Amino acid sequence: MSLFENSDLVQHASWELLKPHHLKDRLFALSNSIKLEAARDALAHDRADYINELIKLNKMRRFSLEEAERFEKEKTSFDFVIVQPFVIVQYDLQQ
Repeated sequence: MSLFENSDLVQHASWELLKPHHLKDRLFALSNSIKLEAARDALAHDRADYINELIKLNKMRRFSLEEAERFEKEKTSFDFVIVQPFVIVQYDLQQ
Protein backbone atom coordinates (compact mmCIF):
# COMPACT_ATOMS: atom_id res chain seq x y z
CA MET A 1 0.00 0.00 0.00
CA SER A 2 1.34 3.40 -0.96
CA LEU A 3 1.29 6.44 1.30
CA PHE A 4 0.91 8.44 -1.90
CA GLU A 5 -2.10 8.66 -4.17
CA ASN A 6 -0.23 8.76 -7.49
CA SER A 7 2.94 9.86 -9.20
CA ASP A 8 2.04 13.57 -8.95
CA LEU A 9 4.84 13.86 -6.41
CA VAL A 10 7.43 13.18 -9.10
CA GLN A 11 8.96 16.54 -9.92
CA HIS A 12 11.63 17.86 -12.27
CA ALA A 13 14.58 20.07 -11.31
CA SER A 14 17.96 21.26 -12.48
CA TRP A 15 21.21 20.06 -10.96
CA GLU A 16 21.58 23.52 -9.44
CA LEU A 17 18.54 22.91 -7.22
CA LEU A 18 19.57 19.33 -6.38
CA LYS A 19 23.24 20.05 -5.70
CA PRO A 20 22.75 21.10 -2.03
CA HIS A 21 21.23 17.67 -1.34
CA HIS A 22 24.22 16.01 -3.04
CA LEU A 23 26.62 18.02 -0.87
CA LYS A 24 24.80 16.77 2.25
CA ASP A 25 24.98 13.12 1.03
CA ARG A 26 21.19 12.99 0.83
CA LEU A 27 20.85 12.64 -2.94
CA PHE A 28 20.57 9.19 -4.52
CA ALA A 29 20.55 8.13 -8.15
CA LEU A 30 18.05 5.44 -9.08
CA SER A 31 18.35 3.27 -12.17
CA ASN A 32 15.92 3.97 -14.99
CA SER A 33 14.84 0.32 -14.67
CA ILE A 34 13.26 1.04 -11.24
CA LYS A 35 10.25 3.31 -10.80
CA LEU A 36 10.82 6.35 -8.61
CA GLU A 37 7.54 5.57 -6.87
CA ALA A 38 8.80 2.11 -5.85
CA ALA A 39 11.93 3.52 -4.21
CA ARG A 40 9.94 6.37 -2.67
CA ASP A 41 7.45 3.96 -1.11
CA ALA A 42 10.22 1.64 0.12
CA LEU A 43 11.95 4.53 1.91
CA ALA A 44 8.67 5.86 3.31
CA HIS A 45 7.81 2.41 4.71
CA ASP A 46 11.35 1.80 6.00
CA ARG A 47 11.88 -1.24 3.75
CA ALA A 48 15.62 -1.37 4.28
CA ASP A 49 15.82 -4.84 2.72
CA TYR A 50 14.55 -3.53 -0.63
CA ILE A 51 16.77 -0.40 -0.55
CA ASN A 52 19.83 -2.46 0.43
CA GLU A 53 19.15 -4.85 -2.46
CA LEU A 54 18.94 -1.92 -4.90
CA ILE A 55 22.28 -0.63 -3.60
CA LYS A 56 23.86 -4.10 -3.76
CA LEU A 57 22.73 -4.48 -7.39
CA ASN A 58 24.02 -0.97 -8.23
CA LYS A 59 20.46 0.14 -9.01
CA MET A 60 20.73 2.93 -6.43
CA ARG A 61 23.78 4.92 -5.39
CA ARG A 62 25.20 8.34 -4.73
CA PHE A 63 26.70 10.43 -7.52
CA SER A 64 30.46 10.68 -7.87
CA LEU A 65 32.32 13.99 -7.81
CA GLU A 66 32.99 13.62 -11.54
CA GLU A 67 29.31 13.13 -12.31
CA ALA A 68 28.37 16.15 -10.18
CA GLU A 69 30.89 18.32 -12.01
CA ARG A 70 29.58 17.13 -15.39
CA PHE A 71 25.96 17.82 -14.38
CA GLU A 72 26.90 21.34 -13.40
CA LYS A 73 28.71 22.00 -16.70
CA GLU A 74 25.95 20.46 -18.82
CA LYS A 75 23.10 22.03 -16.84
CA THR A 76 21.53 18.60 -16.39
CA SER A 77 18.05 18.18 -14.93
CA PHE A 78 16.30 15.17 -13.39
CA ASP A 79 12.97 13.74 -12.39
CA PHE A 80 12.98 13.31 -8.63
CA VAL A 81 10.99 12.48 -5.51
CA ILE A 82 11.55 13.54 -1.92
CA VAL A 83 11.36 11.26 1.10
CA GLN A 84 12.75 13.51 3.78
CA PRO A 85 15.58 13.85 4.38
CA PHE A 86 16.44 12.10 1.09
CA VAL A 87 15.99 13.01 -2.57
CA ILE A 88 15.96 10.29 -5.23
CA VAL A 89 16.57 11.12 -8.88
CA GLN A 90 16.03 8.96 -11.94
CA TYR A 91 19.28 8.40 -13.82
CA ASP A 92 20.80 5.99 -16.32
CA LEU A 93 23.33 4.26 -14.04
CA GLN A 94 24.90 2.52 -17.04
CA GLN A 95 26.50 5.79 -18.23
